Amino acid sequence: MATVYTVDDVRAAINNYLCGETGRTQFAVWLTPLVWEEEGASEAIDLAWSVALLLAEAGRGHLDEDELCESLRQLLDQSVPA
Repeated sequence: MATVYTVDDVRAAINNYLCGETGRTQFAVWLTPLVWEEEGASEAIDLAWSVALLLAEAGRGHLDEDELCESLRQLLDQSVPA
């Protein structure tokens, strides 16, 4: 049975990246099942797609590391559980 990721899982992965516990490549690989196979709750998939778009922008040089991290922090603020 496939893992079903939650918003909390995605938030934890973002935090791990922001704290330097996970590298960008490892973070992107972790997101892959969510964005391509949609193995998660719909809110988690939406958040993962937002993260994947930011990672793509950074990978193409449209965001530097500081801008990427700030954008990820903003996503965390917007995805605070109710």
